[in-house]
Amino acid sequence: MVVGGFGSRIRKARYAPHIERCLEEFVSEVPERKIEILQELSELVIDSLVASYLEDILEFTVDSSPLVRHQCLTLLSKLFDRDSEAFDKYMVDIASIAKDEHTHSRLAALELVTKASIKKPDKIEKYISSIVKSMTLYDEESTKKYADIFTSLSKVSPKLALQILKKTVASKNENVTKNSLRIINAVSKKKPRLASNLVKDISLVFESGNEEIYHEIANTLIILSKGNEEKIGRKISLIIKNSVNYNGSAKIELMKVGFEIAKTNPSSLKNAIPRLSKELNSQRWEIREEAANLIGAIGEDNVELVKESIPGLDKLKNDGDDLVRNAAVRALESINVNSLESVKIMKGADALESAKSVLKTARKMKLDIKEPLVFLKKAKTAFKEGKYKECVEFSKKAEKMARSVEDEGAQVRTHIETVKIKIKNARREGVGVAAAIKNLKEARVLLNKREFSEAKTKADDALKAVKSTVKGARPDLVIKAKTKESIKPEIWSKIEFKLANLGNAVAQEISVNFSDDFVIRGTTIIDILESGEELDLEIELYPKSKGLIPLTVELMYRSFKGKSYSVDKQDIVEVTDSGDFESRDLFVSGVGATVIAEEVPISEEVYKFDAFSIVCENCNARVPSNFRICGKCGFRLRKSRRSQFLASNNCSNCGNQLNEEQKFCGSCGQTTKNDNAVKSCNSCGSDLTPGQKFCGKCGTTIIRR
Repeated sequence: MVVGGFGSRIRKARYAPHIERCLEEFVSEVPERKIEILQELSELVIDSLVASYLEDILEFTVDSSPLVRHQCLTLLSKLFDRDSEAFDKYMVDIASIAKDEHTHSRLAALELVTKASIKKPDKIEKYISSIVKSMTLYDEESTKKYADIFTSLSKVSPKLALQILKKTVASKNENVTKNSLRIINAVSKKKPRLASNLVKDISLVFESGNEEIYHEIANTLIILSKGNEEKIGRKISLIIKNSVNYNGSAKIELMKVGFEIAKTNPSSLKNAIPRLSKELNSQRWEIREEAANLIGAIGEDNVELVKESIPGLDKLKNDGDDLVRNAAVRALESINVNSLESVKIMKGADALESAKSVLKTARKMKLDIKEPLVFLKKAKTAFKEGKYKECVEFSKKAEKMARSVEDEGAQVRTHIETVKIKIKNARREGVGVAAAIKNLKEARVLLNKREFSEAKTKADDALKAVKSTVKGARPDLVIKAKTKESIKPEIWSKIEFKLANLGNAVAQEISVNFSDDFVIRGTTIIDILESGEELDLEIELYPKSKGLIPLTVELMYRSFKGKSYSVDKQDIVEVTDSGDFESRDLFVSGVGATVIAEEVPISEEVYKFDAFSIVCENCNARVPSNFRICGKCGFRLRKSRRSQFLASNNCSNCGNQLNEEQKFCGSCGQTTKNDNAVKSCNSCGSDLTPGQKFCGKCGTTIIRR
């Protein structure tokens, strides 16, 4: 920049009015005139005036006309040559113009930024982010400018350059990735070490699935490997080794990179051989061909590097594709393996591959294959050392042991599945198999731990449990009840009823029947009740009379196989207007245990007796005469015991009540023989009068036939 001096001041005074006139005129002119004004300013803005008018001229870079923007940037490029210092604080704004969609304007902006980056590389960090944002646009000329800018950046800040390129090369935007690859190619010429650090990041782009850039990636990797084949070759080798899930086209391009490296440093790619051997069996002929070519290049005159691939190459000599057959033949010739050695290698490789396959299956089954793995390791070592006979022996031993473990595990697994089916069948028949299921779960846990003998024992226990359960399976229903409020006459009263299946089989078609002393409403029909299941019944009672009333419940149900069962439960409830109430459990024994009645087939005669009361032979408790089971101790009452308590003041033929004067029944005419008629209550001994239905002292019901 020209500073000071009398001549400089004269020149500034001379040109300044003209520049200001042009700037004022520019705003209102058409694009053609604007371009002429900018060309005129190119001559008027001398070195000493750049700083004074640069900000004004920069405003023209946002003009709506792309031609005007381009002419403005051309002017700025010339002014930069005259006074670059004046541009320092405006470079961020100029770099943002690189996003201009007009190609010529964008190139002009990048040209100016490139000049600045070369002249003052230490200033690039301030505006590099704007340049990165413009990389979404792609063309050959722009890419060259990007390359120059990043080359300059790599000189002053290699870490920053590396960091930015790692991000941009992995971008989801195809143009950004393509620009990055071209930039890396250019940077590698000046900074090969820096570029080599990007090999892994570049290779990961193969996973993107964008086949359009695979060739670009391969070319970049080949460029980076020049002069650095050993380091890059090892990296490419590992990438090929882990390329199992890569797109087919990506694998092909990757193998082409490996082929170029193998020409000068084949040993650096030895770790890729296992993957390449598998790719010889690929369904795509192009992959088989490239794999054969690369194996041949790696193993040229060095069979030890690629010997595990020999069997695969030998098979490809009979491939259905001409190019694949030719590639396999060339590879074998390049490797230079003789027939005898080839046979030994193939036998060892086949045995080793077979053992690997068996152990892989066993590992997936989570079997204990520690011992077979030891022999597999020995087989691999023998193969590497060229001891093929030992390799075959160790491989066969490992395979045999693994198969033995696999067979044992398979047998136990089959046994467990068989028991599972039997349990499932038992459950379908409504049989409770909780114990069997528990044992079976434990057997599965032991199987997963590869403890086969213990697992089989548990499975056997489950089988025994299900067999024993099925053999004696039957439902066993019990009814429980509890009074929650006093039972009053002519009022609906709630009683909590619970129905439980204590048996080991399902009960179905369940009917809950009550004695005639009460009217019932609520749930009395249940479709099914599983083993161990308990059900709350919503039942209300409406008593027909007052006093101590017998409450009889009969449960009728069937098993899954259709066998019928009937169970009776009996107790006494008090029906009274009194407000006194004490909650109590019904249908329980003297010690509070649930009384489960003896099962009675539905076809069996159900006895009914009418009498005031009878005495239990077991506990001497007095209970209503129509009870079949003692309400205190649960003892079954006998027919003969009840008969002696039949009332004698009723007609023996029709049951009609008689008074002491009657000699004949007024209902049927039967002779009464009433001399020994009972005139007192058998429960408390109080005197009775004809027509009484309840004892006036104790309230005992007088049941008439």
